[in-house]
Amino acid sequence: MADDKASRKMAKLILAEKKENGNYQFRQKIVPVDDVQDELKAAREKAK
Repeated sequence: MADDKASRKMAKLILAEKKENGNYQFRQKIVPVDDVQDELKAAREKAK
């Protein structure tokens, strides 16, 4: 159904990255609620 996709619950993730000069850079990403854990896991892996 077309309404299913439009009514899916979404979550806004705000990711902080520390830059080499000590400042932080913030990024926003909107993802489906079901994908939040996967997105956080991927962000943590990228930060390593």
